[in-house]
Formats: sequence, C-alpha cells, structure tokens
Amino acid sequence: MIKISTLIAVLGVMLLSAAVFATSADATGIVWRAVNKTGSSLFDIANVAFTNCSNGNVLQYQTSNSTWICAAPSGVTSINSQTGSSQTLTGTANNVTISSSSNTHTFNLGSNVVTTGGSAQTITKGLTINSGTLGGSLNANSQRITSLGTPTASTDAEPANRMGLLGNKVINTCMNNQILQYRASNSTWICSELITRVSGASGAAGNFTTWQTLSSDASAITSTTPSAVMTTTGVDTGTWHYKYVVIYQTAATTTGLFTAVDHTGTVSTFTMNTQFQSTGGAAATQITDGVNSVQNAGLVEGKSERVKNTATSATAGVDTANTNVVEIVEGIVIVTASGDLQLKIGTEVAASGVTVKAGTLLELNKIA
Repeated sequence: MIKISTLIAVLGVMLLSAAVFATSADATGIVWRAVNKTGSSLFDIANVAFTNCSNGNVLQYQTSNSTWICAAPSGVTSINSQTGSSQTLTGTANNVTISSSSNTHTFNLGSNVVTTGGSAQTITKGLTINSGTLGGSLNANSQRITSLGTPTASTDAEPANRMGLLGNKVINTCMNNQILQYRASNSTWICSELITRVSGASGAAGNFTTWQTLSSDASAITSTTPSAVMTTTGVDTGTWHYKYVVIYQTAATTTGLFTAVDHTGTVSTFTMNTQFQSTGGAAATQITDGVNSVQNAGLVEGKSERVKNTATSATAGVDTANTNVVEIVEGIVIVTASGDLQLKIGTEVAASGVTVKAGTLLELNKIA
C-alpha cells in the first residue's frame, strides 16, 4: 500500500513542473529552452512533407492533405493586390521574357518610369507614343520617318534664326533643284522652282520667275479687235514685271498691228510700253524694220498704255511682208486679286492677217 506521504510528494512534483512549464512557455505553448533552435529546421514542423528540395524550389501548400512540400515555382496569376509608391523589378544579366500566344499584356507603370542598366533597349514590334520628351539626341541611322501626318510646332520649338520644324509643310513631291518657299496666304511651305518654264500658248505662272514660249504659231489674226495669243494663269497678288518678245509677220507691208495686255483679276497699277526698230531715220515712220540696210535708219519707236486690256494705237506696217519682225512689250502690273495675264494682238487692216510666230516668249518676274 502506497503511503499517503509518497503520493503527496509525487503530486507536489507534478504541480511544481506544471508551474515551471507555465512560466517558461511562449504564447504558442512551446518551451524554447527545451528545443535546440540551432539544430532545428522547417522539417521539424509536423505538417511539412520531408522530401528532397532542389535548388530554387519553394514551399508549396497542399490543401488535399494539409502539408507543405518542396516544388518548382509556377506562374504568378495576379499581382493586382501589390500596391505602393514604387515597384522595383530586379533582374539579372539575362532577359525578362513575357510570352503569350493570344492574350494582350497591359502594364500600368505609373507617372514616372525609369529604365536603367544595359547598353540599349530594342523594340522589334510597333510602338505608339502619345506624348513624351527626348532626354538626348535621336539617331535614325539609315532609317527614315515615312509620314509626319499633320504635326504642328509651337513657337518655343523654333530656334532663333532657324527654319524650325516644318510641321506646316505641304506634302508634295519635290523635283530636282526645287526650293522650299513660304506662302503667307496659308502659312505653308511648298516645293517651288526659282524658274518655271512653260511651253505653249497657256500655262501657270511660277512663284518667282516664269519663262513661257509659244511652241507653235498662233492662228492668223484678221480682226482689228485684239485677241489673246498667250495666256499665263495664276498671276496672283503682288507686283509683277512682264516682258514679251513678240515675233510676228503680216500679210502685207501696209498692215501693222494693235497690241494690248490684260489681267483678268483686279489690279491697282498697270503700265505698258511697246518698242520696235523702225525704218525711220530722221523721222518716225511707225513701220517695223527687220533689217537695217541704211546707215541712218533704225530709229526706235514705240507705244504706251496705262489701262489694262486697252490696245495701243496701231503701227503702220512692216518692211517686208510675211517675214519675221520683232516687237518688245514690257510693263509693270500690281495685282490685288489673282487672275490671268494675257498678250493680245489685233491687225491694223481687217482681213489682212497678223501671225504671232513660234518662239515668241514671255519673261515674268514677281518682284514683291
């Protein structure tokens, strides 16, 4: 029979042990003085499956049997819950690859994205940039920008004494030796030529100098009312100097010609002078001479007019019928509304023809 004193002693030891455990255990009930922390590992936790882990494995929880196992990391399905003032992706010397056969990947990178490291970044697919600022020079190498669309340039983007960005350039194909000319009427740059050459009885004026020649004879003029033998279209606002060198023939020596110049738009100033070498020596004859065979011949005579589309008085004839002679027609016109410039010729004698010949030319210059 166990003595009561012995039972009391055993009970006392048990109570003392319980008290010591209660004072030494942490919140989880573990008495760490009885555990070797240095020699312990995650595998000491009861619900971790003890298997060999490979380099780079992670602990993965298995709900099927409430255990943790070593496993290779799988893809991250969502990082939407990751927030903060900044995010850092730390890579290695290798590439970061995001691939998908069908989906579109969207990255909201915030207000300030800084890419550092490496020597360069290469984008092999299409790239759309809505806005941005270059922090350095941009080298297109052997490539080119194929279309500018309709960009505009603010004044602060145009350096002093420079043409600036040609955002308002009219897109057209430039020809060899053409220049860029600014048009104040619509604030654009256009491709233009210093000299515009026109062959034929009608053609458009250039922006600076226009040379126009008749490529064939005009029809014989048999009316005393002057009609157009050469037309230059698009002579717009500004000050123009014109000079016609008219080669012509008449059907008879006693047939002279009327001369007029018209502008079909609106002009504020118009002047015209004609001059020709005559058969006269000491006195005017009003007969145009083609060859001076007499020493004292060759008087220069002429006509004048200050109203557009108004004929001068007629000359009296030519030295030889059906033979080339020359008349110079020259003047200044200040245009306020665009129109066509026309050289008009009439015969002095009705039904006696005057023919303006191929090679007759106009030199037209826009001065201002």
